[in-house]
Amino acid sequence: MDVDGVILACATRTEARSARRLGARVVVVGVGARRCLPQEEVVSFGLCGALDEGMEVGDLVDAVRVVDEAGRPLWEGEPL
Repeated sequence: MDVDGVILACATRTEARSARRLGARVVVVGVGARRCLPQEEVVSFGLCGALDEGMEVGDLVDAVRVVDEAGRPLWEGEPL
């Protein structure tokens, strides 16, 4: 992954340590992004093994749409 100019938003410090190993700028936003988000655009970065039992270490989830709890779109676009 080319991380030049990308800020990775991580929920936990453990995820942030992994992201920093990539050489990326990192911000810890807390679970559910409860902490303050930066004004710059960020890319969510996390350890997503709990999303699906079929996922393995190193799998990538690339979203084309983000929705809120009610299913209303918050963002739609091309995958990274």
